[in-house]
Amino acid sequence: MAHFEIVDCVWRSRARWYLKEPESPNGVKSFTWTFTRCQPFEPLVPLRIQVQQEGNVVDFTFTAFDIPVLSPRAVEILSPALAEFCEFIPAEVEGQPSGFAILNVLRAED
Repeated sequence: MAHFEIVDCVWRSRARWYLKEPESPNGVKSFTWTFTRCQPFEPLVPLRIQVQQEGNVVDFTFTAFDIPVLSPRAVEILSPALAEFCEFIPAEVEGQPSGFAILNVLRAED
């Protein structure tokens, strides 16, 4: 229980950043539900994510509509284990160096 309380406290912290939903370079935001279907992302276009609320950058977060986003460090650590079940879609996060990715889960299990 203590671990959950610590995670919950950190997760809901006002100190961490919050991200808007992904969009194409020309501002199209039609990708929102694409990442809930367990299907490969197409068309493969570069995506960008704007910051909704400034704060501490975290290695794993969700954008609006619960789209998972990983930092470059998290991508490096998780990609070997998840590459068979997920794809990592490059995303430019406002004000951050390259290497962030949207985690698109390709397999659903009961």
